[in-house]
Amino acid sequence: MRRGRLDDAILERFSDFGGRVLRLVDVLEEQKRHRRVVDQLCGSGTSAGAQVYEAAEAVSRRDFIKCLGWSAKELSETCYWLDQVVKAGWLEADRIEPLKQEATELLKIVKTIIARSKRSSA
Repeated sequence: MRRGRLDDAILERFSDFGGRVLRLVDVLEEQKRHRRVVDQLCGSGTSAGAQVYEAAEAVSRRDFIKCLGWSAKELSETCYWLDQVVKAGWLEADRIEPLKQEATELLKIVKTIIARSKRSSA
């Protein structure tokens, strides 16, 4: 099924990802970790999905690609913050890796959609 320009399955996957990020943020907040880092992770991890939802309702192909581009940036930033959480020793890598892997897979999906959208508009 489709909602706007994207399949519901893609939107659901981004929604699930955002929920997983929020649960991780809750853990970090319970540990009283640095507020700035936790806020950055929370913001980028949930914004990626918000941008995809916005893209689904884009009014033009250009707007669609722009929203997906922002989502890609947010996913990349999320990977950075996840790396920092591990490097700081706040959580073990094996606990973070599944979330980072999902971010990486979602980033590949978004980049593929962007590339196909650009090709079809040429």
